[in-house]
Amino acid sequence: RRQFTINRPYDEMAREILTAQGSVQSESPAGFFKSLDQPELASRSVSQLFFGVRIECAQCHHHPSERWGQDDYAGLAGFFSGVAVKKLPDGTDAIVSRAGADQKHPRTGELVPARALGAKPADFTGVTDRRQVLAAWATSADNPFFARAIVNRIWAHYFGRGLVEPIDDLRVTNPATNEPLFDALAAHLKEVRYDLRAFTRTLLTSRAYQLTAETNSTN
Repeated sequence: RRQFTINRPYDEMAREILTAQGSVQSESPAGFFKSLDQPELASRSVSQLFFGVRIECAQCHHHPSERWGQDDYAGLAGFFSGVAVKKLPDGTDAIVSRAGADQKHPRTGELVPARALGAKPADFTGVTDRRQVLAAWATSADNPFFARAIVNRIWAHYFGRGLVEPIDDLRVTNPATNEPLFDALAAHLKEVRYDLRAFTRTLLTSRAYQLTAETNSTN
């Protein structure tokens, strides 16, 4: 609530969530990783929430309608292998980060180097928390998923339907109803530096939003 009140940029909020540590009782996103306490659970949820990509289909086979395979599935999970839940002296839990390890390919059992979706194997030189590398990639300007995922969610909130439906299933075989508009909105969100208020203002003052939702003889 406070993050939205102070209008903290969305990319900063996402980075804090992705790299959360500390007591799950604290006022922080640490509880996110208490619920998602396995690398595969965390990677699937992060992929669907922040990137709009449903990677879970690639756990058992190559995604039937997308580019993702089992190596992509294992590669993304490798970023969360160092996340652990530690019991504190007072009996509560805390999220800590330890040295992670690459995950095994679901079918072959071979280790798959950790890598983000569509990216090269990650470089963890000088990094103690693998999630920091993922967070940097997630919020980088050239990430093809991050901005589009939140743009589609916000559009769906105000217009009642996403440019892509379901809202968290962004893929080549499920294009937006208006791809040029989708691209323009994602670019605009980056231009305003992930200021969600500024982006929302653009939507609500647009002619598209100002049009009536009621059926008449012209629509």
